[in-house]
Amino acid sequence: MSRPSAWSWLERLSTLVVLIAAVVFLYQQFGRTTPQRRSQEPALPTEAVSLTGAAGMGDARARVALIIFSDFECPFCAQFARGTWEELRKKYISTGRVRVAFRHLPIEQIHPSAVKAAEIAECSSRQGRFWETHDLLFGVGEALQPGKTPPKLVLGSVLPRIHSSGLDQPKFAACLEGEATEAVRRDIATAEALGIRSTPTFLVGTVLDDGTVRVKTSSAVPGLSRTSLAFWTRYSARRRTRDRRRTV
Repeated sequence: MSRPSAWSWLERLSTLVVLIAAVVFLYQQFGRTTPQRRSQEPALPTEAVSLTGAAGMGDARARVALIIFSDFECPFCAQFARGTWEELRKKYISTGRVRVAFRHLPIEQIHPSAVKAAEIAECSSRQGRFWETHDLLFGVGEALQPGKTPPKLVLGSVLPRIHSSGLDQPKFAACLEGEATEAVRRDIATAEALGIRSTPTFLVGTVLDDGTVRVKTSSAVPGLSRTSLAFWTRYSARRRTRDRRRTV
């Protein structure tokens, strides 16, 4: 058997093993998925997904990307930001293994402050302070009792802290007059085109040479992103090792 064929079979086998492990992990962590939750699971995009315009974090050379569609008023999004997010940031993003892109998906029908919160984050991003505002809006670092969902977002109590975080106030105020609305609506349109209807939703994939992402897995379940990242960072490393061996 030739080497390319052997590698192909090894990759398929390792993919199957990791997918089974992911299913077991999700069942253990979250129990049975409800029919309503299954109906919200997005299908894998058939085309590569662009990262243009998204707030990013991580090494631009990383070959694995995590795209997060989130809502600042969504309690599940806040729970992810206060828990799994910090683990991902330390283990995968800070180490240069994964790059992250954040897309806004405010669910206006049930979260009346979500659009304004997204605009606040977007205006902060234009001054290079998106992630600081992200953490303030989600209450990252604030104590949360085990088993309790994060408290409801109250913009009036968070805005003073955002204003005092080092932003250029005149520019920030001008941006909030409508400059960021188009960017937020563009993210919403992107989500709709991808069939994403709930938050948080995660897309994990490999970064192509043109900077777009070939999505390999998607989920609306907090926690799958952690499992998927572990697999795709290992997979990407194996691919790079294989390519180097072929050039020797």
